[in-house]
Amino acid sequence: MRTVSLLAISAICGSAMAAPVSPYLETFNAGDAAWADVASAPVTWHSFGGPDGSPYISTTGDLATADPQNGLLLFRAEDALDSSGDAFVGDYLAGGITSFSVDVRHDSAVPVSFYVRVAPAGGPGMLFLNFAPVAAGQWTTLTFDFSTSNPGWIAEGVPSQALFDNVASGIAKVQIGAIPAAATTGIATFDVDNFAIVPTPASAALLGLGGVVAVRRRR
Repeated sequence: MRTVSLLAISAICGSAMAAPVSPYLETFNAGDAAWADVASAPVTWHSFGGPDGSPYISTTGDLATADPQNGLLLFRAEDALDSSGDAFVGDYLAGGITSFSVDVRHDSAVPVSFYVRVAPAGGPGMLFLNFAPVAAGQWTTLTFDFSTSNPGWIAEGVPSQALFDNVASGIAKVQIGAIPAAATTGIATFDVDNFAIVPTPASAALLGLGGVVAVRRRR
């Protein structure tokens, strides 16, 4: 991982003056929501077949190119793309966001673990890994603890609470990736549905929210 100064990260994130982000659930019921693949090309939208028979999105990844540490980056939801109407862009600290949740499926020859990566518009970010190996061919709901206490927290820089706070206060990119459990080859398909950012119950109550609210915040 590349090491960067906290001063540089603070300058990157502080310049954005991000507004608090609200809890949000992306169901992809209306289309691909401007999510993209690793090459920033549109993902594939399916009108049915999700965990409850609903729509979902998918992309493919070449397992032979998986990085041993960071695996494969698969899905992008970013400010530059207006993904989900920028519902995932903003200050996660002020919004009280403490976890991510997503339904995933794949057809890899080996089990895979998934991660969520967040980053500001420029500069390094951080990853949150769920170590649970997901078997092929079944929808699985994963939760990712969004905190420095997550054993799967990987900082792209010197790990510290200050780095976490600076990145979390100005997020412009939310991405999903996968790490194969063993070396393998071949093209695999990865499916995603119901991606959510979730606050603590106390934070939701302060915001007058009973849970994840699926309301787009348009700019």
